Amino acid sequence: MAYRTLKLQIQSAQALRYTNYIRGMRTYAYVFICDGNDKCISHKAKTDKDRDGDTNPKWNFDVMFSIDIPKAEQHSLTLVVKLMSHHSARPDTLIGEVRVPITELLEWFGDAAEDVHKVVNRYVVTSKGVEQGTLAFSYNFGNTLQHPPPDPTPVRGQPKVWKVLGSVSGPLIDAVMFLA
Repeated sequence: MAYRTLKLQIQSAQALRYTNYIRGMRTYAYVFICDGNDKCISHKAKTDKDRDGDTNPKWNFDVMFSIDIPKAEQHSLTLVVKLMSHHSARPDTLIGEVRVPITELLEWFGDAAEDVHKVVNRYVVTSKGVEQGTLAFSYNFGNTLQHPPPDPTPVRGQPKVWKVLGSVSGPLIDAVMFLA
């Protein structure tokens, strides 16, 4: 088995669909991996709510997934980022989502060094299938390992200290969230 750690930073979004007409938007994102049947197979990492950005939120939120490469290729795994608008008095609204196949990320990354970060801008697709706004994120892959990598999680405010907060295992992927 070959494993690679996928490290993501969900950076920001631009020109999102405005969904909160009473107050400013408080936008957050869910980040997870789903399989070819659109079934979530990892934990759902959630960013903080951006209270100032309105339709142009910024998060700089780090999350990490351990990817089983053969299973990713066989089962068509996809990175999903769902952008949500928080509301106090009613259910939160889906603004849109970004879907990127893991194999596409691997292909773009190639054999780049572990310290190289690729920056990606993808269109946000609304529930009606319309592209409105963009999501910016960066990512890199760790070196290929024969066993699942350990789950290092940096402690906020102490970048050189690592703490394992826990992990979530599924049939195709192991995932862990880390705080920067």
